[in-house]
Order: sequence, then C-alpha cells, then structure tokens
Amino acid sequence: MIAFRQIIQEMAAEKLHLGLTILAIAWATVSIASMLAVGEGLRQGLIRTTSNGNGDLILLTGGFATLDYGNFSKGKQTELLKSSITKQLIHRYYFDYHYAIVL
Repeated sequence: MIAFRQIIQEMAAEKLHLGLTILAIAWATVSIASMLAVGEGLRQGLIRTTSNGNGDLILLTGGFATLDYGNFSKGKQTELLKSSITKQLIHRYYFDYHYAIVL
C-alpha cells in the first residue's frame, strides 16, 4: 500500500512530465493508425482500379530520355522493345507477355 501511495505522490509532483508523456503516446498511436489507414486505402483503391475496366492488363510504353547519354539526347523519345522486358518482371507479376504487353 505504501508503494502505491508513493507512485501517486510522484505522479502528482510530475504533472507536466506525465502529461507530456501521455500526449506523446497518444500522438504516436494516432499517427501510426492514420498512416496504416491511408496505406490500406491506397492499396485497396489501386487493386479496385486495376481490376476494373481492363482486367489485369498493364500497359508498358517507352518514355523520354532525361539525360544525354550515347546516342540519346535529352528529350529524345525512347522505344520499348519486347527484348527490353525481362522475364523477371513477367514472372514477378505473373503475366503472360503475349497478353499483358501492348506494343
């Protein structure tokens, strides 16, 4: 009983410290919960978007060079070839490249 009374007295003496500690724990809990909620919402939205409309089709296209390198000058349009797509990419996303890639 004496130990419990001592704990209460220490808490009463350190009100500011105790209040800031409780605030920090609450803030961290809310922050983590909101980050998880946003991430889960983005994941579900992405899954819903990709499964609607065109099924499991992913369209891969070429882009533009961002740096000068070899035969490529900055801003030159690049071409995406079937040979550019590695089997690792195809197996990673479980696609058959005949159906998944539109050139």
